Amino acid sequence: MSFNNFNSTIESKKNKFNFIMKKLFLIPIVIIVALIIYYYYPSTPLPKGVDIDQIVVHKSERKLMVYSKGNLIKTYRIALGFHPTG
Repeated sequence: MSFNNFNSTIESKKNKFNFIMKKLFLIPIVIIVALIIYYYYPSTPLPKGVDIDQIVVHKSERKLMVYSKGNLIKTYRIALGFHPTG
């Protein structure tokens, strides 16, 4: 094996390593950005003219449900800490 072939083999391995490292660096960043967008993405508002007459909170499911005249209008996810009970 000549010296030039050895150098080209080393360069090839360095290029592959750099490519893999770039991918490994970008994947968590893309995931974090996607989670931030999902978290701040506005949910659809309640319909106009709807009177809310009941709000039900299921703490163990971390859900808040809004009712009008006995019909479920909207369900929200809520944060309650590590050990919600109820």
